[in-house]
Amino acid sequence: PVAASAILYIMVSGLIDVPPQNPVPTIMLTLTNESATGAAILVAGAQPPPAPGNLRVNLEIGTTFGVAASLPSMTGVPVSVSVPGYPSSFTVTWLDVGGDGVVNGGDQFVLSCPTALSSGTAVSFLLIWNDGRTLSTIGWTV
Repeated sequence: PVAASAILYIMVSGLIDVPPQNPVPTIMLTLTNESATGAAILVAGAQPPPAPGNLRVNLEIGTTFGVAASLPSMTGVPVSVSVPGYPSSFTVTWLDVGGDGVVNGGDQFVLSCPTALSSGTAVSFLLIWNDGRTLSTIGWTV
């Protein structure tokens, strides 16, 4: 009986679908304001809303990618993203508009450029999952 119970347990436990402990979210971004010195990017939606510590941000300026930076868990704390060819870092700040501690609809990312970008410069903002997958990208031209 013990052996039969163990075999039954192993067979049944393999049928139970256990959800992942840290599911990869789907995040939609909308550009709300852009200029030669920065941009405001609205989180239009996030499902499921991730903790900011699971996210990294990066930039592509022209055809040059920056070095991704981890998003801090606290809102309003800027992170630096260095992009080769620019002497100073760009900063990205997450604003937790709802104050709930997760990245979700209504929150905002604010990009500040160290110097005004030249007219015609292509800019892309990338939101990256902790395993390196790009979750969302939004681009514009100055």
